[in-house]
Amino acid sequence: MPAYSFKWQFVENVKNGTKPGTIRAFRKHPVEVGQLAHLYYGMRTKFCTKLCKDSPTINTVKVLLISADKRIMVFDTNWIDPTKREAIINGKYSVAGCTIEY
Repeated sequence: MPAYSFKWQFVENVKNGTKPGTIRAFRKHPVEVGQLAHLYYGMRTKFCTKLCKDSPTINTVKVLLISADKRIMVFDTNWIDPTKREAIINGKYSVAGCTIEY
């Protein structure tokens, strides 16, 4: 049950469906295809608002790696063994995360 908070500038696009995904850092419990994505504005504030009445289902999760020399690589999550993920990230990549489409 992943929950995502969006900045004000993205609220309308998330609500009307023109922003069909997001890029986030890796989580302790990885996001999986088929889970419901709970989309909010202002999480952890008194202005917290749910952006979608019905939470969308996550359709795609891909691993995103950016090397020190600015090369960007995108992998399907099935290609990377979860036990080796930390070694890949801590080794030669300056930024690592995942793209999530809902």
